[in-house]
Amino acid sequence: MDKALVVARHEFSWLLRRGWVLASAAAMALLGLALAATHAASGLAPGFSGGFGSSLSSLVLLLSSLSGAVVASLSFAEDEGGGMADLIRSFGLGGQRFLLGKYAGILAAIAAASTSGLATSFAISGLAGLVPLRGGSGEIRALATLAATAIAASAVYAAWGALFGSASRSTLGAAGSALAFWFVTLFLYEAIGWVLFPALPYRIAKPMLALFLALDPAETLRLGSVFLGGGGAALGPEFFRWQRFFLGSPGIAAAVLILAAHLALPLALAARRARRKPR
Repeated sequence: MDKALVVARHEFSWLLRRGWVLASAAAMALLGLALAATHAASGLAPGFSGGFGSSLSSLVLLLSSLSGAVVASLSFAEDEGGGMADLIRSFGLGGQRFLLGKYAGILAAIAAASTSGLATSFAISGLAGLVPLRGGSGEIRALATLAATAIAASAVYAAWGALFGSASRSTLGAAGSALAFWFVTLFLYEAIGWVLFPALPYRIAKPMLALFLALDPAETLRLGSVFLGGGGAALGPEFFRWQRFFLGSPGIAAAVLILAAHLALPLALAARRARRKPR
């Protein structure tokens, strides 16, 4: 069996034993249930394709990205600080293959936690009558969008967590860097946009807005979730035109390239560090 695959399987089982997977899944399920109960109590229309789905999508993005960044940073930092990474690499497994194997195991664990938490929340909410268990194509599309958002957010932020963790021998420093990155990309970056773009002329703001949104992983994931769910029109005519483009073949290819870039940058930086590390 490939040694990188062995590392991935070991990482997945280690996170499961440590309780990270179960804790993340429980948090996703409990917060999803609380959101469903609040939505039902407000008397709004049930279902994942309406306002509840939008709120749940934001929750999924927040929790999946947070779990990815923190869990990956702590896991890599513990290996680096404790010498486990050096020990494994001494067995003939290169630093880059070790990095990819460990990252794959972390991603599988976090994605499993997010999707199982969503499934649990959906099942219990449906049995309790908070949301319909059976729906049309719109409900299925909304649920598929939520799962895709969870996996993509886990992948991107776990990649950044791998970079922060492999660059630090202190778990506190790694987790702090990951949390700072998570906060800046999910909250501060958006606030900067709200201040900056209303002051710019439209002809300048339009192309700059597209670049501004594409550079931030959280905004990229957030818009991707909106477009997949067919909610671009609610953001304005410009976003609706972008939605039509990204749901076409050229747009899908462009979206894949943008997501690949957000994955490749932190992993390439972490791999470069692993390649330069003496073994």
